[in-house]
Amino acid sequence: MNIQLKYGRKQIPFTLPSSAVLPEFTEPEYNITKESFIAQLLQYLPSEAARYSRVAIVVSDKTRLCGYPEYLPWLIDILLQKGVNNVFSPICDKG
Repeated sequence: MNIQLKYGRKQIPFTLPSSAVLPEFTEPEYNITKESFIAQLLQYLPSEAARYSRVAIVVSDKTRLCGYPEYLPWLIDILLQKGVNNVFSPICDKG
């Protein structure tokens, strides 16, 4: 079986044995509501507004499927409510 491995912006041809099984990936299911996410998050966040003067959110790269489209807006909303002043666009590799 011949496949193309993505490497940056290039593709590398690769031959697999005929018995190889290629995994298929989908976005994982999650069973958390916005309300429960926020309630649990608030347990870990400091109450003092001064602690939110410099906040960074570090996430895995876009190939890791984990519900970012749902969770990140909720997280940012809470941080803004807690006193974060600036929200910057994410820094990412557009490749």
